Amino acid sequence: MVRLRVDQRRFQPRAMTTNTATKIFVSYARGDDSDQFDPTTSFIACLWRDLSERGFDVWVDRVRMPSRGLTFGQEIRDAIVASDRVLVVIGPNSAVSEYVRSEWQFAWREAEKVVTPILRAGEYDLLPTELRLLQCEDFRSDSFYALHFENLLRQLNEPLATLGKLIDVPSLPANYLLREEGTDRKSTRLNSSHLGI
Repeated sequence: MVRLRVDQRRFQPRAMTTNTATKIFVSYARGDDSDQFDPTTSFIACLWRDLSERGFDVWVDRVRMPSRGLTFGQEIRDAIVASDRVLVVIGPNSAVSEYVRSEWQFAWREAEKVVTPILRAGEYDLLPTELRLLQCEDFRSDSFYALHFENLLRQLNEPLATLGKLIDVPSLPANYLLREEGTDRKSTRLNSSHLGI
């Protein structure tokens, strides 16, 4: 008979840490930002610096990407799960990036995080259909950065809404397929026919 020696210290309750900093994951396409991660030339670096200075725990891949032997996708998913909110920086490249789309969709659907889009470049029609009804701060003009940053801070400091427990709601069937392709066109057609347009 083998006797295992148990280290009793491992089973002692740990002191609770009281880190109240809101954790923010920033999703963006590098093609929409400067090549240099410098707050004087890079919007993402400036946003990271300013949010960090205001007490937020900000996850940006250029600063926080660990090297733990996990895949890039798994590191991103872990960071999203650990975050409280996800900022999606919208520009021409992020609008067509499969990485950016998969990040915010995972955050919204799987991890149930609050997703906040911000427009850095381009027009509002670059916003994914699912995010168009959300408040989107307009960071396209650097001369109004301070104003829009204060609005963003207000949004990020608002308490997260708690969802009620679902009761007697059946799960989706095993053969359910999420179909997003073309749904925008179909809903527009349905709405216009319903409204008599």
